[in-house]
Amino acid sequence: MSTDDLETMSVAGLGEVPSPQAVRENKDGRKKTVHINADCPVCGMGPYATFAKLRGHFGNESDDPAHQQYDLSIDDFQ
Repeated sequence: MSTDDLETMSVAGLGEVPSPQAVRENKDGRKKTVHINADCPVCGMGPYATFAKLRGHFGNESDDPAHQQYDLSIDDFQ
């Protein structure tokens, strides 16, 4: 096993694979909290401090047709 650079490493039998450091950095990027401080666009409940909490509200309201039909996207809050 050799580490020629920080992004990939050569592993016998597998070839070039992402290095542990590159995998960690990628995971860290997915864990970032998106703060939105917004009300629900369907029913006005809130405010929700993070997109994850707003998404959770939509999960709790999954039996409501209006919430089911709304296309919730993080892009609308950035």
